[in-house]
Amino acid sequence: MNTPKPNIFFVLLLLLLPFVTGGMCTGNWHFIKLLYIGTAVILVAVPYLLLPNIGFKKVYFIVIGLLLMTWSLNETFLYFQEGIDFNELQLKIFLESNPRELLEFMQAIIPMWTLIGGSILIVLLIWFLFSFKHVANAWNLKRSLMLLMFFGGAAFVQFFAQIDTKSKFGIFALEYEAGTNLKAYYKSILKSPAVLQATIAALDLQHSKPAAPKTYVLIVGESSSKHHFGLYNYWRNTTPRLRNRKDIGVYTDVISSNTSTIECLSKCLTFGSTAQVQHNFGNINIIDVANACGIKTFWLSNQNKEAILYNSIVLGTAQAKQISYLKDSVQASTFDAELIPYLQKALLDTAIEKLIVLHLMGTHFKFNQRFPPAFNAFANIDSVKKNIRFADTKTKQMQVNDYDNAVLYQDYLLDSIFTILQNQKNNTSCIYFSDHGEEVFDYRNFVGHTPQANSAWLHEIPLVTWHMPQMQNVSKPYQMTHFFHSLAQWMQIDFNGFDATKSLWSDSLQMPERKMGNGDIYKKTYP
Repeated sequence: MNTPKPNIFFVLLLLLLPFVTGGMCTGNWHFIKLLYIGTAVILVAVPYLLLPNIGFKKVYFIVIGLLLMTWSLNETFLYFQEGIDFNELQLKIFLESNPRELLEFMQAIIPMWTLIGGSILIVLLIWFLFSFKHVANAWNLKRSLMLLMFFGGAAFVQFFAQIDTKSKFGIFALEYEAGTNLKAYYKSILKSPAVLQATIAALDLQHSKPAAPKTYVLIVGESSSKHHFGLYNYWRNTTPRLRNRKDIGVYTDVISSNTSTIECLSKCLTFGSTAQVQHNFGNINIIDVANACGIKTFWLSNQNKEAILYNSIVLGTAQAKQISYLKDSVQASTFDAELIPYLQKALLDTAIEKLIVLHLMGTHFKFNQRFPPAFNAFANIDSVKKNIRFADTKTKQMQVNDYDNAVLYQDYLLDSIFTILQNQKNNTSCIYFSDHGEEVFDYRNFVGHTPQANSAWLHEIPLVTWHMPQMQNVSKPYQMTHFFHSLAQWMQIDFNGFDATKSLWSDSLQMPERKMGNGDIYKKTYP
C-alpha cells in the first residue's frame, strides 16, 4: 500500500494558518492580501519541488518553515492584540527593546491561556517541521519548466506588478518599507558635526548666560498613570508626600503623544514634531540646543542602554556632556532612588547653567520590582476588588497593589529630589512628567500598555513642577508633542520657529485638537 505524499502547498498554508485565522477573525482581509499569500506560497514551494536531494529538501523546508511560522505568529499576535497589520512602529519597538524588557512586556500583556496555547502550537509546528517525511523526485524537464513558469508568474506578482500603490515586494511590502525607513531614520540620528552645526545655525538661537548659577532638572517618568496618583484624586492616597507640598504645580489635563517610550520621547524632546510624524530623534533635540547655548547637559538613566539592535533614545541623547546608565541587560533591577547620588554629583558641578535629565524606570512592568520592600504598603485585596472592576482574581488584585506601591515609591522619590533641590543655593527648578500612562484592569481586562493604542486612559499622564516661576495653565489642555517649546521657554531660549502658543508656561497657550498615537481624536472617554 502506497503512503500518500503530503502536498507541499498544503503544508505551507498550514504554517500560515495562524496568520490566515487572525485576518479572518478580525475582518482585516482583502483580495490583494490573499493574492499575495498565494503567490508567496508558490515562490517558497517551487524551489523545494525542484530540489532532487532529500537532504537539501529537509534543510530548506525547516529553515523556510521556521521563518514562516515566526512571521505568521507575529502577524497573528498584532491582529488579536491591537487589530492592526505589521507596521514600521512595531518593527522599531522590537529592534529597540531590551530582551529582558521585551520578555516582561509579553508576560504583562499576553493572557496566560494565550501563552500556553501559543507555546503548544509552536511545539507542535516545530515537531511537524522536523518529522515531515520528504520524498525524492526524479528529474523531469516538462515538470520543471512548468514549475519555473509558475515561479516566474508569482515573482512578477510579488515584485513587479503594480497591483496597488504599495505593491512593491508584495506580501512583504510593509516589512520592506519599514526596513528602508528605519535605516534612514537611524542614520539621521547620528548627525555629523557639520550637519549639527548647520542645523543649530538655522535655528538662530538666542540665549544669554545668567549672572548667577542656574539649574534645570527634568525628570522623565515611565508608565505612570495619573489615574493612580493620589494627586489626581485616586481612591488611594498613593502620593502622601507630594500632597503635603505647597511648592509644586500639578497639571491636570496633559496627554502624551503616543503610548510607547520611544515615540513619546522622540516627540516631546525634539523640535519639529507633529501628531502625525513619527521617529523624530533625527530632528534637533533639547540636549543639542542646550549644548549650543552653553548649558552643560547631563543624562542620568535607570533605563536599559542595550537593545536588540539600536536604541534611538541612547543615540539621540549621546551628545550630553555627562552620561550615566545605572544598569544594562544583564544586571539586576535597580531602584530609581539609586539615581540620587548621580544627581547630587551633577548639582555640585561648577557650570553656570546645567540641564540635568533623570530618566526613571518609574512604574514599568514588572511592578513588584519597582519598589523596595519598605514601600509594600498596599496589600489589601478586598479594597481592590471593590474599587477596580476588572481586578476579579487574587493575582490581578495583587498586581494593582504592586502598581500602587510603585507609585508610592515614585512619590517618595520625587519628594526626596525636591527636598534636595530646595537646599541648593542657586536658582533651581524641576519638571516631572511620565512618558505615557498604564492600565491596571481599570476599565477593561487588561494590564500594561500597547504601542499604538487608541486608549485615552493610556495617554493621560501626570505632570508636576517644582519651584517654577510660571504656574499658569495648570488646568488647560496640553499635549506633549509640543513640549520642546515649553522646555525652550523654561530655559529662556528663543529660536526660529519658537511658538509661544505651544508652550505650557505661556499666557498665549492654545492647544489645537489633540490626537492619540494612532491618529484618533482624543476624547476623555473609556470603553
